[in-house]
Amino acid sequence: MGIALNKIISILLLLSVPLLTIAPKGGMIFGLIILLSLVALKNSTYKYPHMDKWEKFIVFSFGFYFISTLISILLFDGEIRDLDVASRFLLVLPIFFFFRQSKISPILLFSGVIITSMLFGLIKILPIFLSVKIPYLEFYNHAGLFTLYSAIVGISIFFFISREHPVLLNLFLIFFGFIGIVVAIINGGRGVWLATIPTFFALLYFNPMFLNKLEKSLLTSFIIVSVTLSFYLPNSPAIERVQRASSDIVNYVDSGNAKTSLGARLEMWKAAYLIIKENPLLGIGEDNFKSEKLRLINEGSISRDIERYRHPHGQYLSSTVEQGILGFISLILVFSSTFFYSIKLLKEKNNVYLKSIQIFGFSISSFYIFYSFNNGVFDHQNSTLFYAAILASIFGLTKSFQINKKT
Repeated sequence: MGIALNKIISILLLLSVPLLTIAPKGGMIFGLIILLSLVALKNSTYKYPHMDKWEKFIVFSFGFYFISTLISILLFDGEIRDLDVASRFLLVLPIFFFFRQSKISPILLFSGVIITSMLFGLIKILPIFLSVKIPYLEFYNHAGLFTLYSAIVGISIFFFISREHPVLLNLFLIFFGFIGIVVAIINGGRGVWLATIPTFFALLYFNPMFLNKLEKSLLTSFIIVSVTLSFYLPNSPAIERVQRASSDIVNYVDSGNAKTSLGARLEMWKAAYLIIKENPLLGIGEDNFKSEKLRLINEGSISRDIERYRHPHGQYLSSTVEQGILGFISLILVFSSTFFYSIKLLKEKNNVYLKSIQIFGFSISSFYIFYSFNNGVFDHQNSTLFYAAILASIFGLTKSFQINKKT
Protein backbone atom coordinates (compact mmCIF):
# COMPACT_ATOMS: atom_id res chain seq x y z
CA MET A 1 0.00 0.00 0.00
CA GLY A 2 2.87 2.36 0.83
CA ILE A 3 4.44 1.98 -2.61
CA ALA A 4 1.08 2.51 -4.33
CA LEU A 5 0.41 5.65 -2.27
CA ASN A 6 3.82 7.03 -3.14
CA LYS A 7 3.18 6.49 -6.83
CA ILE A 8 -0.23 8.16 -6.68
CA ILE A 9 1.13 11.14 -4.76
CA SER A 10 4.04 11.37 -7.22
CA ILE A 11 1.60 11.67 -10.13
CA LEU A 12 -0.46 14.25 -8.24
CA LEU A 13 2.70 16.25 -7.48
CA LEU A 14 3.56 16.29 -11.19
CA LEU A 15 0.10 17.66 -12.00
CA SER A 16 -0.23 19.97 -8.99
CA VAL A 17 1.15 23.23 -10.42
CA PRO A 18 -0.57 22.94 -13.84
CA LEU A 19 -3.96 22.11 -12.33
CA LEU A 20 -3.76 24.64 -9.50
CA THR A 21 -2.93 27.51 -11.86
CA ILE A 22 -5.20 26.64 -14.79
CA ALA A 23 -8.00 24.18 -14.02
CA PRO A 24 -11.36 25.03 -12.44
CA LYS A 25 -11.28 23.85 -8.82
CA GLY A 26 -7.63 22.98 -9.38
CA GLY A 27 -6.92 23.32 -5.67
CA MET A 28 -8.69 20.01 -5.13
CA ILE A 29 -5.52 18.23 -6.25
CA PHE A 30 -3.81 19.39 -3.07
CA GLY A 31 -6.86 18.24 -1.14
CA LEU A 32 -6.17 14.76 -2.47
CA ILE A 33 -2.46 15.05 -1.67
CA ILE A 34 -3.32 16.12 1.90
CA LEU A 35 -5.68 13.17 2.42
CA LEU A 36 -3.22 10.65 0.98
CA SER A 37 -0.39 12.21 3.01
CA LEU A 38 -2.41 11.73 6.19
CA VAL A 39 -3.06 8.10 5.29
CA ALA A 40 0.61 7.52 4.51
CA LEU A 41 1.74 9.20 7.72
CA LYS A 42 -0.73 7.19 9.80
CA ASN A 43 0.49 3.88 8.37
CA SER A 44 4.17 4.79 8.31
CA THR A 45 6.69 3.14 10.63
CA TYR A 46 9.33 5.65 9.58
CA LYS A 47 11.27 7.33 12.40
CA TYR A 48 10.95 11.02 11.71
CA PRO A 49 14.10 13.13 12.05
CA HIS A 50 13.95 16.18 14.27
CA MET A 51 13.05 19.41 12.56
CA ASP A 52 15.83 21.96 12.24
CA LYS A 53 15.31 25.55 13.40
CA TRP A 54 14.18 26.74 9.96
CA GLU A 55 11.55 24.03 9.65
CA LYS A 56 10.28 24.84 13.14
CA PHE A 57 10.13 28.52 12.20
CA ILE A 58 8.09 27.77 9.08
CA VAL A 59 5.65 25.45 10.88
CA PHE A 60 5.28 28.03 13.67
CA SER A 61 4.66 30.89 11.23
CA PHE A 62 2.01 28.91 9.35
CA GLY A 63 0.28 28.00 12.61
CA PHE A 64 0.53 31.54 13.97
CA TYR A 65 -1.09 32.96 10.83
CA PHE A 66 -4.06 30.68 11.40
CA ILE A 67 -4.24 31.50 15.12
CA SER A 68 -4.14 35.27 14.55
CA THR A 69 -7.09 34.96 12.17
CA LEU A 70 -8.96 32.77 14.65
CA ILE A 71 -8.40 35.30 17.45
CA SER A 72 -9.77 38.07 15.25
CA ILE A 73 -12.86 36.02 14.43
CA LEU A 74 -13.51 35.31 18.12
CA LEU A 75 -13.05 38.96 19.09
CA PHE A 76 -15.35 40.32 16.41
CA ASP A 77 -17.97 37.55 16.30
CA GLY A 78 -16.90 36.47 12.84
CA GLU A 79 -18.04 33.40 10.96
CA ILE A 80 -16.30 30.06 10.59
CA ARG A 81 -16.11 30.56 6.83
CA ASP A 82 -13.73 33.45 7.52
CA LEU A 83 -11.15 30.78 8.39
CA ASP A 84 -11.25 29.30 4.88
CA VAL A 85 -8.13 31.08 3.63
CA ALA A 86 -6.07 30.98 6.84
CA SER A 87 -6.86 27.28 7.34
CA ARG A 88 -4.85 26.48 4.20
CA PHE A 89 -1.67 27.17 6.17
CA LEU A 90 -2.57 24.42 8.65
CA LEU A 91 -4.01 21.99 6.13
CA VAL A 92 -0.81 21.82 4.08
CA LEU A 93 1.36 20.70 7.01
CA PRO A 94 0.68 16.97 6.40
CA ILE A 95 2.13 17.48 2.91
CA PHE A 96 5.29 18.90 4.43
CA PHE A 97 5.65 16.04 6.91
CA PHE A 98 4.90 13.38 4.30
CA PHE A 99 7.43 14.66 1.77
CA ARG A 100 10.06 14.87 4.53
CA GLN A 101 9.94 11.08 4.92
CA SER A 102 9.29 10.17 1.29
CA LYS A 103 11.74 9.35 -1.47
CA ILE A 104 9.79 11.15 -4.17
CA SER A 105 12.01 12.78 -6.78
CA PRO A 106 12.07 16.59 -7.14
CA ILE A 107 12.15 16.08 -10.92
CA LEU A 108 8.37 15.61 -10.78
CA LEU A 109 7.72 19.11 -9.49
CA PHE A 110 10.41 20.44 -11.86
CA SER A 111 8.55 18.83 -14.78
CA GLY A 112 5.23 20.19 -13.52
CA VAL A 113 6.56 23.74 -13.70
CA ILE A 114 7.66 23.20 -17.31
CA ILE A 115 4.27 21.73 -18.24
CA THR A 116 2.58 24.76 -16.66
CA SER A 117 4.53 27.16 -18.87
CA MET A 118 3.67 25.09 -21.94
CA LEU A 119 -0.04 25.29 -21.06
CA PHE A 120 0.22 29.04 -20.45
CA GLY A 121 1.59 29.38 -23.99
CA LEU A 122 -1.26 27.34 -25.47
CA ILE A 123 -3.81 29.38 -23.54
CA LYS A 124 -2.49 32.92 -24.00
CA ILE A 125 0.01 33.11 -26.86
CA LEU A 126 -1.18 30.63 -29.50
CA PRO A 127 -4.56 32.37 -29.98
CA ILE A 128 -2.71 35.61 -30.85
CA PHE A 129 -1.11 34.02 -33.91
CA LEU A 130 -4.07 31.83 -34.86
CA SER A 131 -6.48 34.77 -34.52
CA VAL A 132 -8.91 32.52 -32.67
CA LYS A 133 -9.87 32.09 -29.06
CA ILE A 134 -9.22 28.61 -27.76
CA PRO A 135 -12.07 27.51 -25.47
CA TYR A 136 -9.72 27.00 -22.54
CA LEU A 137 -10.51 26.70 -18.89
CA GLU A 138 -10.40 30.25 -17.60
CA PHE A 139 -11.20 29.28 -14.04
CA TYR A 140 -11.57 32.76 -12.61
CA ASN A 141 -11.55 36.25 -14.00
CA HIS A 142 -8.51 37.52 -12.14
CA ALA A 143 -5.80 38.79 -14.48
CA GLY A 144 -3.53 39.70 -11.58
CA LEU A 145 -3.23 36.16 -10.23
CA PHE A 146 -2.78 34.61 -13.67
CA THR A 147 -0.04 37.15 -14.35
CA LEU A 148 1.53 36.35 -10.98
CA TYR A 149 1.66 32.63 -11.68
CA SER A 150 3.05 33.04 -15.19
CA ALA A 151 5.76 35.47 -14.02
CA ILE A 152 6.83 33.14 -11.20
CA VAL A 153 6.97 30.21 -13.61
CA GLY A 154 8.79 32.16 -16.33
CA ILE A 155 11.51 33.73 -14.18
CA SER A 156 12.06 30.44 -12.32
CA ILE A 157 12.50 28.42 -15.51
CA PHE A 158 15.11 30.84 -16.82
CA PHE A 159 17.12 30.27 -13.65
CA PHE A 160 16.74 26.48 -13.99
CA ILE A 161 19.33 26.74 -16.77
CA SER A 162 22.51 24.94 -15.74
CA ARG A 163 25.65 23.56 -17.35
CA GLU A 164 24.72 20.26 -15.68
CA HIS A 165 21.75 19.97 -18.02
CA PRO A 166 22.07 18.64 -21.58
CA VAL A 167 22.16 21.45 -24.16
CA LEU A 168 18.77 20.42 -25.54
CA LEU A 169 17.13 20.70 -22.12
CA ASN A 170 18.63 24.18 -21.62
CA LEU A 171 17.20 25.22 -24.99
CA PHE A 172 13.78 24.00 -23.85
CA LEU A 173 14.19 25.95 -20.61
CA ILE A 174 14.98 29.14 -22.55
CA PHE A 175 11.87 28.62 -24.67
CA PHE A 176 9.50 27.89 -21.77
CA GLY A 177 11.01 30.68 -19.67
CA PHE A 178 10.28 32.98 -22.58
CA ILE A 179 6.68 31.72 -22.67
CA GLY A 180 6.14 32.46 -18.98
CA ILE A 181 7.54 35.99 -19.23
CA VAL A 182 5.54 36.81 -22.38
CA VAL A 183 2.29 35.62 -20.80
CA ALA A 184 3.01 37.72 -17.71
CA ILE A 185 3.54 40.83 -19.84
CA ILE A 186 0.60 40.47 -22.22
CA ASN A 187 -1.76 39.66 -19.36
CA GLY A 188 -1.22 43.18 -18.03
CA GLY A 189 -0.65 42.80 -14.28
CA ARG A 190 1.49 45.84 -13.50
CA GLY A 191 2.00 44.97 -9.85
CA VAL A 192 3.48 41.64 -10.89
CA TRP A 193 5.83 43.38 -13.32
CA LEU A 194 7.18 45.45 -10.43
CA ALA A 195 7.63 42.34 -8.27
CA THR A 196 9.60 40.68 -11.07
CA ILE A 197 12.41 43.23 -10.86
CA PRO A 198 13.68 42.55 -7.30
CA THR A 199 13.11 38.81 -7.73
CA PHE A 200 15.23 38.75 -10.89
CA PHE A 201 18.07 40.73 -9.34
CA ALA A 202 17.99 38.61 -6.18
CA LEU A 203 18.29 35.39 -8.20
CA LEU A 204 21.04 36.92 -10.29
CA TYR A 205 22.89 37.91 -7.11
CA PHE A 206 22.53 34.57 -5.32
CA ASN A 207 23.33 32.74 -8.58
CA PRO A 208 21.90 29.39 -7.41
CA MET A 209 23.18 27.43 -10.44
CA PHE A 210 26.67 28.94 -10.01
CA LEU A 211 26.78 30.41 -13.51
CA ASN A 212 29.90 32.22 -14.68
CA LYS A 213 29.85 35.86 -15.84
CA LEU A 214 29.25 35.01 -19.49
CA GLU A 215 26.39 32.65 -18.63
CA LYS A 216 24.79 35.24 -16.36
CA SER A 217 25.09 37.86 -19.12
CA LEU A 218 23.44 35.53 -21.63
CA LEU A 219 20.67 34.69 -19.17
CA THR A 220 20.02 38.38 -18.55
CA SER A 221 19.93 38.99 -22.31
CA PHE A 222 17.36 36.23 -22.83
CA ILE A 223 15.08 37.78 -20.21
CA ILE A 224 15.46 41.31 -21.60
CA VAL A 225 14.65 40.06 -25.11
CA SER A 226 11.59 38.21 -23.74
CA VAL A 227 10.28 41.35 -22.05
CA THR A 228 10.97 43.56 -25.08
CA LEU A 229 9.27 41.24 -27.55
CA SER A 230 6.27 40.96 -25.24
CA PHE A 231 5.62 44.68 -25.53
CA TYR A 232 5.40 44.51 -29.33
CA LEU A 233 3.37 41.35 -29.86
CA PRO A 234 0.08 41.84 -31.76
CA ASN A 235 -2.65 43.15 -29.44
CA SER A 236 -0.25 43.33 -26.49
CA PRO A 237 -1.66 45.77 -23.91
CA ALA A 238 1.72 46.32 -22.25
CA ILE A 239 2.57 49.79 -23.61
CA GLU A 240 -0.99 51.03 -23.12
CA ARG A 241 -0.96 49.71 -19.51
CA VAL A 242 2.22 51.62 -18.73
CA GLN A 243 0.84 54.84 -20.25
CA ARG A 244 -2.46 54.45 -18.40
CA ALA A 245 -0.65 53.98 -15.09
CA SER A 246 1.10 57.30 -15.50
CA SER A 247 -2.16 59.01 -16.47
CA ASP A 248 -4.07 57.47 -13.54
CA ILE A 249 -1.52 58.70 -11.00
CA VAL A 250 -1.48 62.23 -12.43
CA ASN A 251 -5.29 62.39 -12.42
CA TYR A 252 -5.47 61.19 -8.83
CA VAL A 253 -2.83 63.62 -7.57
CA ASP A 254 -4.32 66.57 -9.48
CA SER A 255 -8.04 65.99 -8.93
CA GLY A 256 -8.46 63.00 -6.61
CA ASN A 257 -9.97 60.96 -9.46
CA ALA A 258 -10.63 57.49 -7.98
CA LYS A 259 -12.53 56.14 -10.97
CA THR A 260 -9.41 54.79 -12.66
CA SER A 261 -7.64 51.54 -11.80
CA LEU A 262 -4.72 53.12 -9.95
CA GLY A 263 -6.84 55.99 -8.65
CA ALA A 264 -9.20 53.52 -6.96
CA ARG A 265 -6.26 51.62 -5.52
CA LEU A 266 -4.72 54.76 -4.06
CA GLU A 267 -8.06 55.75 -2.55
CA MET A 268 -8.44 52.27 -1.01
CA TRP A 269 -4.99 52.63 0.54
CA LYS A 270 -6.11 55.94 1.98
CA ALA A 271 -9.19 54.25 3.45
CA ALA A 272 -7.03 51.47 4.90
CA TYR A 273 -4.68 54.02 6.47
CA LEU A 274 -7.58 55.84 8.14
CA ILE A 275 -9.02 52.57 9.48
CA ILE A 276 -5.64 51.38 10.81
CA LYS A 277 -5.09 54.77 12.43
CA GLU A 278 -8.36 54.34 14.35
CA ASN A 279 -7.87 50.62 15.13
CA PRO A 280 -4.13 49.90 15.31
CA LEU A 281 -4.04 47.13 17.91
CA LEU A 282 -6.86 44.70 17.06
CA GLY A 283 -8.05 45.89 13.66
CA ILE A 284 -11.72 45.67 12.70
CA GLY A 285 -12.16 41.95 12.12
CA GLU A 286 -12.51 39.76 9.05
CA ASP A 287 -14.60 41.05 6.13
CA ASN A 288 -15.42 44.36 7.86
CA PHE A 289 -13.38 46.58 5.55
CA LYS A 290 -16.33 47.27 3.26
CA SER A 291 -18.64 48.43 6.08
CA GLU A 292 -15.93 50.64 7.64
CA LYS A 293 -15.14 52.04 4.23
CA LEU A 294 -18.81 52.93 3.74
CA ARG A 295 -18.72 54.81 7.04
CA LEU A 296 -15.73 56.84 5.83
CA ILE A 297 -17.51 57.52 2.54
CA ASN A 298 -20.59 58.82 4.37
CA GLU A 299 -18.35 61.03 6.51
CA GLY A 300 -16.84 62.47 3.33
CA SER A 301 -13.33 61.24 4.15
CA ILE A 302 -12.92 59.18 0.97
CA SER A 303 -14.49 58.95 -2.48
CA ARG A 304 -17.67 56.97 -3.14
CA ASP A 305 -16.02 55.60 -6.28
CA ILE A 306 -14.42 52.78 -4.25
CA GLU A 307 -17.65 51.68 -2.52
CA ARG A 308 -17.81 48.29 -4.26
CA TYR A 309 -14.39 47.02 -3.19
CA ARG A 310 -14.16 44.45 -0.37
CA HIS A 311 -10.41 44.61 0.31
CA PRO A 312 -7.81 47.41 0.34
CA HIS A 313 -5.77 45.81 -2.46
CA GLY A 314 -2.60 45.29 -0.48
CA GLN A 315 -1.90 42.28 1.74
CA TYR A 316 0.10 44.25 4.32
CA LEU A 317 -2.77 46.72 4.63
CA SER A 318 -5.43 44.01 4.53
CA SER A 319 -3.86 41.99 7.37
CA THR A 320 -3.38 45.10 9.51
CA VAL A 321 -6.87 46.45 8.82
CA GLU A 322 -8.53 43.17 9.79
CA GLN A 323 -6.29 41.92 12.62
CA GLY A 324 -4.28 44.94 13.73
CA ILE A 325 -0.64 44.64 14.72
CA LEU A 326 -1.08 40.89 15.36
CA GLY A 327 -2.15 40.33 11.77
CA PHE A 328 0.76 42.35 10.44
CA ILE A 329 3.23 40.36 12.56
CA SER A 330 1.72 37.04 11.46
CA LEU A 331 2.09 38.05 7.80
CA ILE A 332 5.70 39.13 8.29
CA LEU A 333 6.47 35.80 10.00
CA VAL A 334 4.99 33.79 7.13
CA PHE A 335 6.94 35.77 4.54
CA SER A 336 10.24 35.94 6.43
CA SER A 337 10.32 32.23 7.37
CA THR A 338 9.95 31.02 3.79
CA PHE A 339 12.01 33.80 2.23
CA PHE A 340 15.11 33.46 4.39
CA TYR A 341 14.99 29.67 4.38
CA SER A 342 14.80 29.80 0.58
CA ILE A 343 17.87 32.05 0.50
CA LYS A 344 19.72 29.55 2.68
CA LEU A 345 18.84 26.76 0.24
CA LEU A 346 19.90 28.81 -2.80
CA LYS A 347 23.42 29.07 -1.38
CA GLU A 348 23.83 25.32 -0.96
CA LYS A 349 25.12 22.91 -3.59
CA ASN A 350 22.45 20.36 -4.39
CA ASN A 351 21.12 18.02 -7.03
CA VAL A 352 20.27 20.17 -10.07
CA TYR A 353 16.56 19.25 -9.99
CA LEU A 354 16.27 19.86 -6.25
CA LYS A 355 18.03 23.19 -6.76
CA SER A 356 15.54 24.02 -9.51
CA ILE A 357 12.48 23.56 -7.31
CA GLN A 358 14.24 25.55 -4.57
CA ILE A 359 14.59 28.36 -7.11
CA PHE A 360 10.88 28.02 -7.79
CA GLY A 361 10.23 28.23 -4.04
CA PHE A 362 12.33 31.36 -3.67
CA SER A 363 10.52 32.96 -6.61
CA ILE A 364 7.15 32.24 -5.03
CA SER A 365 8.23 33.74 -1.72
CA SER A 366 9.86 36.80 -3.30
CA PHE A 367 7.01 37.55 -5.71
CA TYR A 368 4.43 37.29 -2.92
CA ILE A 369 6.41 39.63 -0.65
CA PHE A 370 6.65 42.37 -3.28
CA TYR A 371 3.29 41.82 -4.97
CA SER A 372 1.63 42.12 -1.55
CA PHE A 373 2.35 45.85 -1.53
CA ASN A 374 -0.38 46.37 -4.13
CA ASN A 375 -2.53 43.25 -4.00
CA GLY A 376 -4.15 40.95 -1.47
CA VAL A 377 -2.37 37.68 -2.23
CA PHE A 378 -4.08 35.91 0.68
CA ASP A 379 -7.53 37.30 -0.09
CA HIS A 380 -8.06 34.32 -2.41
CA GLN A 381 -8.06 30.61 -1.55
CA ASN A 382 -6.31 29.67 -4.79
CA SER A 383 -3.34 32.01 -4.35
CA THR A 384 -3.03 31.10 -0.66
CA LEU A 385 -2.92 27.41 -1.53
CA PHE A 386 -0.40 28.07 -4.30
CA TYR A 387 1.91 29.69 -1.75
CA ALA A 388 1.43 27.39 1.21
CA ALA A 389 1.09 23.99 -0.49
CA ILE A 390 3.87 24.35 -3.04
CA LEU A 391 6.34 25.75 -0.51
CA ALA A 392 5.42 22.97 1.95
CA SER A 393 6.10 20.44 -0.82
CA ILE A 394 9.44 22.01 -1.74
CA PHE A 395 10.69 22.23 1.84
CA GLY A 396 9.58 18.66 2.54
CA LEU A 397 11.32 17.32 -0.56
CA THR A 398 14.44 19.26 0.43
CA LYS A 399 14.60 17.59 3.85
CA SER A 400 13.97 14.18 2.26
CA PHE A 401 16.89 14.69 -0.10
CA GLN A 402 19.15 15.81 2.74
CA ILE A 403 18.26 12.75 4.83
CA ASN A 404 18.63 10.25 1.98
CA LYS A 405 21.93 11.81 0.98
CA LYS A 406 23.36 11.01 4.43
CA THR A 407 22.12 7.41 4.48
